[in-house]
Amino acid sequence: MAYLGVIIIILVIQRHYDKLSINNMEKQLRIINAVSTAYNSILLLHIKEMKLELIKPSERLSSIYEKHSDPYNFLFTICKTEIDESFYSTVMHFLDLDTIAERVKGKPFLGCEVKDCYGGWFSVMLIPQKMDEVGNVQALLVTTRDITGIKQTEELTFKDQLTGLYNRNYMESRSKNIVHDTDLPVSLIMAYCNYLKRTNDTLGHEYGDLLLQRVANIIIETIPQNAVAMRIGGDEFLILCTQCNNQQAQKIVEDIKHKLIEKSDDKLTLSVALGISTTVDKEFSFEKAYKVADEEMYRDKKASRTKNNSN
Repeated sequence: MAYLGVIIIILVIQRHYDKLSINNMEKQLRIINAVSTAYNSILLLHIKEMKLELIKPSERLSSIYEKHSDPYNFLFTICKTEIDESFYSTVMHFLDLDTIAERVKGKPFLGCEVKDCYGGWFSVMLIPQKMDEVGNVQALLVTTRDITGIKQTEELTFKDQLTGLYNRNYMESRSKNIVHDTDLPVSLIMAYCNYLKRTNDTLGHEYGDLLLQRVANIIIETIPQNAVAMRIGGDEFLILCTQCNNQQAQKIVEDIKHKLIEKSDDKLTLSVALGISTTVDKEFSFEKAYKVADEEMYRDKKASRTKNNSN
């Protein structure tokens, strides 16, 4: 009887733990299913074997995988056929399979936003999934999520309607996370329209708006592809140039000044005061860099007024 009692107790305990295990498994499955619905695609990359496993692929990714199952060929084909050409280099760097494990090591995830060749926007994330005993990533998830609607909302919230540049809202909302370690060196360029008030007073606000639009167009034409231009005030612009040292920033400033002279005419004199702040080390502070560039811009503005008065 004692033996039978022990067996019954063991069976009861076993049933209890089986039930807990099943409940835990069901909970994990619910979490996985809930998370998966947030993503358009989920891929599992096995680092050591360099093998790609499709967990939840989109129809377009599935068709590519059928012909290019090798991870290198798969990602290269996606970049060439699915990604907007202006984002090609960004995506190739972000999904560089030779450095991906080291870049994501010790981080909960890495993310970037890209535009596809159909006009849609996607958030791409690298999420460590399996680590060895010393923390080296052995497998990671590559996920994509459609953020086209979010980007369209941002377009209304963060874009200056007159010039098409980003506005002050964008600067203030992104300033703390706008630069990453891989972006260094970073140069901020401040620009002030010298004759906006005079143009508004003498020719009217219609010409003042035209002056701002022409200056904005010149900035867009001149700055590198990975730079971000913003109109942060009525007559002030800010240019954020990543992977740009002071010498390169000086060249951008000179090119802007040269094009402004070229585009000036009898009615509109295009002239801006410019200031540069370059950060090389990893202690980047947007506020400090902004202050330095602003001070340099006002020195240039003062020097320009002194020169004009002497003439």
